[in-house]
Amino acid sequence: MAGPSGSRSASARLSLDGAVHRVRPTWLRTAPPILAPGGIALRRMSAMSEDRAYVERNSRERERLRALVARLTDDELRTQVNDHWTVAGVLGHIAFWDARVLALADKVEAGVPFSPSDAEPEDVDWINDATRLLIHAIAPRQAAELAVHLAEETDRRVVSLAPGRLWPDDPDSPLNPLRATHRAEHLDEIEAALG
Repeated sequence: MAGPSGSRSASARLSLDGAVHRVRPTWLRTAPPILAPGGIALRRMSAMSEDRAYVERNSRERERLRALVARLTDDELRTQVNDHWTVAGVLGHIAFWDARVLALADKVEAGVPFSPSDAEPEDVDWINDATRLLIHAIAPRQAAELAVHLAEETDRRVVSLAPGRLWPDDPDSPLNPLRATHRAEHLDEIEAALG
């Protein structure tokens, strides 16, 4: 599940054993290791940050997230997506990676330069594994509502930031404003699990 947040590419998938398996396209293997969720879309649309096409895509998936959370019952939130993640857990995972973007946005707004430690590691499996127990400790309804709240806040913040501090305009930036790809990937998994 996820990369800068949120998911280095749409090819990251939770497997039945709960591990994330990522098959990076050949063209992406030479990209800077700081790619974030949706990097694949941004690479293919070099003018994206100039016209901010990510704003519409983020809004579409945020509204999809909001509608899903509004209609989910408490029992559905406890439904297993796979052996290790529940629906609420996957929503908490989305929230976690949006929260990472908010932390990076704080640095941008404060004029603090990014440091090497801000870059997302190539392999984020250990991060997802380490957060899984913590995320599942949150009450399912609260995790779902937190995902919506953080998606709203993240989308509001990234649209207010100077494109020159965001990837891909700044190829060294760990902050990718496109949140839609990561959200869509996991909303698809949830919908598939719920039938």
